[in-house]
Amino acid sequence: CLMKGLPFKLEMVAPYSAGKKGARNPEYRAMNPSGTVPAIDDNGFHMGESHAIMQYLAEKNKWLDLYPSEIQQRARVNMYLHYHHRNTREASAVLTGPM
Repeated sequence: CLMKGLPFKLEMVAPYSAGKKGARNPEYRAMNPSGTVPAIDDNGFHMGESHAIMQYLAEKNKWLDLYPSEIQQRARVNMYLHYHHRNTREASAVLTGPM
């Protein structure tokens, strides 16, 4: 959004917290039932998962330089997004898993 000049409101959310500004707070979970960060509220349309948010915003706003319309170029972007998602989850599990 910042790169593309799309107006947005950033709200800090504490992962794993059920407090007023926490991702486990019932108000936040009404918007994003998984209680994960990040999430967006696009005029009442709610979703979570950073890569899905990026894809949604790119398609909605026709940001073809970020998410191309040509199928093979888009497949390369999707390949990287899936690679990044998988490896970030694995690294997080190592860092936050039981000792």
